[in-house]
Amino acid sequence: MNQPILEILWEMPHVKFTRLASGNYCLVVTSMELNDYMEDFLWDDYDFHATSVALETPGSIPVYYNELTPHLPVAKFIEALNRLDPEEVKRIYQLTNR
Repeated sequence: MNQPILEILWEMPHVKFTRLASGNYCLVVTSMELNDYMEDFLWDDYDFHATSVALETPGSIPVYYNELTPHLPVAKFIEALNRLDPEEVKRIYQLTNR
Protein backbone atom coordinates (compact mmCIF):
# COMPACT_ATOMS: atom_id res chain seq x y z
CA MET A 1 0.00 0.00 0.00
CA ASN A 2 1.57 3.23 -1.12
CA GLN A 3 -0.61 5.64 0.82
CA PRO A 4 0.02 6.41 4.47
CA ILE A 5 -2.82 5.84 6.91
CA LEU A 6 -3.87 9.09 8.61
CA GLU A 7 -6.20 7.60 11.19
CA ILE A 8 -7.96 4.42 12.19
CA LEU A 9 -11.72 5.01 12.27
CA TRP A 10 -12.86 1.54 13.35
CA GLU A 11 -11.08 -1.66 14.31
CA MET A 12 -11.49 -5.24 15.45
CA PRO A 13 -8.92 -8.06 15.28
CA HIS A 14 -7.90 -8.66 11.64
CA VAL A 15 -10.07 -5.82 10.24
CA LYS A 16 -9.63 -2.06 10.37
CA PHE A 17 -11.22 0.87 8.62
CA THR A 18 -8.90 3.80 7.97
CA ARG A 19 -8.66 7.20 6.35
CA LEU A 20 -5.71 7.63 4.00
CA ALA A 21 -3.56 10.68 3.34
CA SER A 22 -5.15 10.84 -0.14
CA GLY A 23 -8.58 11.48 1.40
CA ASN A 24 -9.82 8.03 0.41
CA TYR A 25 -10.86 5.42 2.92
CA CYS A 26 -9.46 1.91 3.21
CA LEU A 27 -10.68 -1.34 4.72
CA VAL A 28 -7.62 -3.35 5.73
CA VAL A 29 -8.30 -7.07 6.12
CA THR A 30 -5.87 -9.80 7.13
CA SER A 31 -6.37 -13.15 5.32
CA MET A 32 -7.94 -14.11 2.03
CA GLU A 33 -10.92 -15.93 3.54
CA LEU A 34 -11.76 -13.03 5.80
CA ASN A 35 -11.46 -10.54 2.93
CA ASP A 36 -13.87 -12.67 0.88
CA TYR A 37 -16.30 -12.65 3.82
CA MET A 38 -15.99 -8.87 4.20
CA GLU A 39 -16.64 -8.38 0.49
CA ASP A 40 -19.77 -10.53 0.68
CA PHE A 41 -20.93 -8.74 3.82
CA LEU A 42 -20.26 -5.14 2.78
CA TRP A 43 -20.37 -5.27 -0.99
CA ASP A 44 -23.36 -7.60 -1.38
CA ASP A 45 -25.41 -6.97 1.76
CA TYR A 46 -24.79 -3.21 2.05
CA ASP A 47 -23.88 -2.23 -1.53
CA PHE A 48 -20.53 -0.63 -0.66
CA HIS A 49 -17.76 -1.21 -3.19
CA ALA A 50 -14.00 -0.82 -3.24
CA THR A 51 -12.50 1.34 -5.96
CA SER A 52 -9.32 -0.76 -5.89
CA VAL A 53 -7.82 -3.65 -3.96
CA ALA A 54 -4.14 -4.06 -3.21
CA LEU A 55 -2.53 -7.16 -1.75
CA GLU A 56 0.62 -7.37 0.33
CA THR A 57 2.16 -10.46 1.86
CA PRO A 58 4.64 -9.20 4.44
CA GLY A 59 4.55 -12.63 6.10
CA SER A 60 2.67 -15.83 5.52
CA ILE A 61 -0.77 -14.17 5.87
CA PRO A 62 -1.91 -11.81 3.09
CA VAL A 63 -3.15 -8.31 3.89
CA TYR A 64 -5.83 -6.79 1.63
CA TYR A 65 -6.24 -3.03 1.23
CA ASN A 66 -9.76 -2.30 -0.08
CA GLU A 67 -9.67 1.35 -1.05
CA LEU A 68 -12.96 3.25 -1.00
CA THR A 69 -14.02 6.61 -2.40
CA PRO A 70 -13.60 9.81 -0.37
CA HIS A 71 -17.37 10.29 -0.84
CA LEU A 72 -18.14 7.17 1.19
CA PRO A 73 -20.97 7.67 3.72
CA VAL A 74 -18.66 6.97 6.65
CA ALA A 75 -21.32 6.81 9.38
CA LYS A 76 -23.33 4.21 7.42
CA PHE A 77 -20.19 2.23 6.64
CA ILE A 78 -19.20 2.13 10.32
CA GLU A 79 -22.78 1.22 11.23
CA ALA A 80 -22.50 -1.79 8.90
CA LEU A 81 -19.12 -2.74 10.38
CA ASN A 82 -20.64 -2.62 13.86
CA ARG A 83 -23.06 -5.35 12.76
CA LEU A 84 -20.20 -7.80 12.25
CA ASP A 85 -20.09 -10.67 14.71
CA PRO A 86 -16.57 -10.64 16.24
CA GLU A 87 -16.75 -14.38 16.90
CA GLU A 88 -17.61 -15.09 13.26
CA VAL A 89 -14.73 -12.88 12.10
CA LYS A 90 -12.39 -14.77 14.45
CA ARG A 91 -13.70 -18.15 13.25
CA ILE A 92 -13.22 -17.26 9.58
CA TYR A 93 -9.72 -15.93 10.22
CA GLN A 94 -8.76 -19.12 12.07
CA LEU A 95 -9.93 -21.40 9.23
CA THR A 96 -6.52 -21.15 7.59
CA ASN A 97 -4.47 -18.95 9.93
CA ARG A 98 -3.43 -20.44 13.22
